[in-house]
Amino acid sequence: MILRVLKSLLARLLFVTRLYRLILRNTGFAVVFHSVVRDEPASALRCPAGDFERICGFLRRYFRTVTLAQIGAAVRARTGPGGCASITFDDGYADNAQVAAPILRSMGLPATFFVVTGFIGSERQAPWDEKRGFRSRWMNWDEVRGLAEQGFEIGAHSTSHQDMGGISCEAFEADLIAARGTMLQHLNRAPVGFAYPFGSPRHVNSHAPQVLQRQGFEYCVLADGGLIGGHSDPMALPRIPINALEYADAYVLGFEILYATLLGRWHRHEPVAGAGP
Repeated sequence: MILRVLKSLLARLLFVTRLYRLILRNTGFAVVFHSVVRDEPASALRCPAGDFERICGFLRRYFRTVTLAQIGAAVRARTGPGGCASITFDDGYADNAQVAAPILRSMGLPATFFVVTGFIGSERQAPWDEKRGFRSRWMNWDEVRGLAEQGFEIGAHSTSHQDMGGISCEAFEADLIAARGTMLQHLNRAPVGFAYPFGSPRHVNSHAPQVLQRQGFEYCVLADGGLIGGHSDPMALPRIPINALEYADAYVLGFEILYATLLGRWHRHEPVAGAGP
């Protein structure tokens, strides 16, 4: 608790005095949420709406917030995403449309939603939710389409949230084709971004770059922490997973980003048990 307070105070000094701009002039980043909930306690994958609003306010105040497609384009062009932030969501929880999107709209913030096509409109229960006694509730395709019509980016997150690192090249490509085709059918547009289920390097398919590019994907993201620079690999862009238990104070997140930039690497936190997606 004391360390967290010290991190917050130091970060406030660096952000209020705008020294952070000098530190982050060549660095961008993306954050990833899963579920944004009303009137429920925080957990590894569930961020209370009030905490989400504070984090979004922090990002709006200090960064140029863009979609991940824009960050991916900057990386491909080697111009770099310095000073940019991207807000993303994984899986396709119903509260993304019902709770998170209205907050984003009220702040004028873009975001990218990566959906598991087999979850959308279904009653399927995610193993990580069942383990904690939560009921999984997913968006339907009307809600996903509504997000797209509001200008939010929609990306692919597989058909069933399987571990891509343990399947063949052919199975990986077949899943991409199926997910992309389903999204094209329902949204009248194909995704350009793909988010790996589970999100760590061990879940990456060894054939990923060529397969993703062959299927029309322009960038791919992980979710195990890290910052984005001009020389990042657009087919393996890192994202910072937001655990509201840790980052309820957004300035603590700001400290971690500044510290990692100065250190030259992201500090790897111990993974939260069962925080699979």
